[in-house]
Amino acid sequence: MANWNDEQKLRYISIHLQDDAHRWWMQTSTSIKTWSAFITAITQAFGSTKVQELAFEQLKWYKQTVNQSITQYYDKIMELCKKVDPIMPDSLKLKYLMVGIKDSLKTYVALQDPKTTEAFLLSARKIEDVLSLTKTNNELPDNDITIIIRLHVYRLYTCTFISFLC
Repeated sequence: MANWNDEQKLRYISIHLQDDAHRWWMQTSTSIKTWSAFITAITQAFGSTKVQELAFEQLKWYKQTVNQSITQYYDKIMELCKKVDPIMPDSLKLKYLMVGIKDSLKTYVALQDPKTTEAFLLSARKIEDVLSLTKTNNELPDNDITIIIRLHVYRLYTCTFISFLC
């Protein structure tokens, strides 16, 4: 089966299933159209509830750590969501993502109002990059950054005004 494509695996899986699993497959096979749907369904039907319960407890309390990137955090939450419920709606995953994100990112990401987990990750990555850039650029506090931005705007205005006079 290792060298089979997903369609072949799905077509011939019944010869590898026994007892309860075979009976389950005979009842549900008409509604399962892909290999990934099969994996999800059989995991739900026969997976350990203890694994699910443990994943749910972790998911409820999981917080992004100080040195954890947003991508690492996102991957961990998505992994836990899949263990809890392989077909968990994106809207619920998004809520779990928002609850545990670092406070330094939370407000900025919330202002972007992402509607999907992919939009969340895209927004959070951009914000994380900008915040890390401002922190690594000579460790300037926010008020110094504001002064630099104003200085650039002033230079732009001055250059435009001088070229207008010439």
